[in-house]
Amino acid sequence: MLGRKTEGSVVCPSCGLLVGVNDDECLNCGRRNPGLWGFAPVLARLGRGDLAETFPQVVLVSCSILFVASLAVDPDGIRMGGILGFLSPSIRGLFLFGASGSIPVFELGRWWTFLSASWLHGGLLHIFFNMMWIRQLAPGVGELYGVSRMIIIYMISGVVGFSFSSFAVYIPILSSFGPFRPGGITIGASAAVFGLLGAMVFYS
Repeated sequence: MLGRKTEGSVVCPSCGLLVGVNDDECLNCGRRNPGLWGFAPVLARLGRGDLAETFPQVVLVSCSILFVASLAVDPDGIRMGGILGFLSPSIRGLFLFGASGSIPVFELGRWWTFLSASWLHGGLLHIFFNMMWIRQLAPGVGELYGVSRMIIIYMISGVVGFSFSSFAVYIPILSSFGPFRPGGITIGASAAVFGLLGAMVFYS
C-alpha cells in the first residue's frame, strides 16, 4: 500500500549505506529505524530536489487558501477588532474547515481535527507569524534530520499539540490559569512550529 516496502534493503537516510528495511537501527551510523516502517523509499522519492525549501511554501499556500476560504464562507462573521483580531474568521468558518478543541472532539466526535486544525488560523497576524517561523525553521530541521523526518516532526507536533489542548479541559488546575485555559475551539500551526523548534534545540 502506497509503495510501502516490507522486505529487502533500503538506503539509510543518514549515511547512505544499505540497511534492512526492518532493522531497528543502522549498523553503520546508528540511526534508529532507518527504514521508516518501510516507507523510506517513498519518502526518499518525495525528498529528491529541494523539498526542504519547497515544503514551507506548500504550507504557506495551503494555509493561505484555507484562511481565505474560512473568511469567504461566512463574510458576515469576520471580526476586525484590534491588531490581533484583524481579519479573524468566524467560529462557524473555522469549524467548517476543521478547527479542533474540546467541543469538536468530545462533543461532536471530530477526532480528525487533530490533523486539520494546524492548517487554520484566526487572523492576519496569526498566519503571518506562523508562516514566517515555518520558513525560518523547516529548512534547518530538514538539513539536520532529513526532509522526511522534518515533515513527520511537523505533522506529529501538530497532532500532539491539539490532543493536549483538547484533553487539557479535564485537568482542573489548568482552568484557573487565564492564557493557559484549554480551549473549546483551537486552531493554528503553533504546535507544529514549536515541534520544529524543539527538534533543533534537541539537536543542540
